[in-house]
Amino acid sequence: MDIVFQTLPTAIVLPLITTLLLGTSTISIDPASLLWATYIGVVCSTMTLLLYAEGLKYVSATAASIIALLESVGALALANAILGESYTGIQLAGITAILAATSAATLKEVRQ
Repeated sequence: MDIVFQTLPTAIVLPLITTLLLGTSTISIDPASLLWATYIGVVCSTMTLLLYAEGLKYVSATAASIIALLESVGALALANAILGESYTGIQLAGITAILAATSAATLKEVRQ
C-alpha cells in the first residue's frame, strides 16, 4: 500500500499547484473540472499501480517492464483508431524505438 499513498500527493497536489500557478485564462477551474482531475489522478493512477503490483505476483519484473513499455504505443494506437489522430515523424520514430527495444528484451528473456 506504500506505492498507492506515495502517488496520491503527486497525483493531486502537483497538477493542482501547476495549474493554479501556470494556468492561463483558457483553463477554467470549476468544481466539475477539479472533480474529474481528482478522479483521473487518484482512481486511474491508483488502479494502474495496484494492477501493476498485483501483476508482479504472476510475472517477472522483466516481463512486467516489457509490457509497461508498450503503454505509450498502445495509447497512440488507440488515439489513431478511435480519435483519428495521425502520427508525427517523432512519434513514429519513438514507436519504432520502443518496439525494437521490446523485441530485443523479449528475445533476451526467451533465450535465458
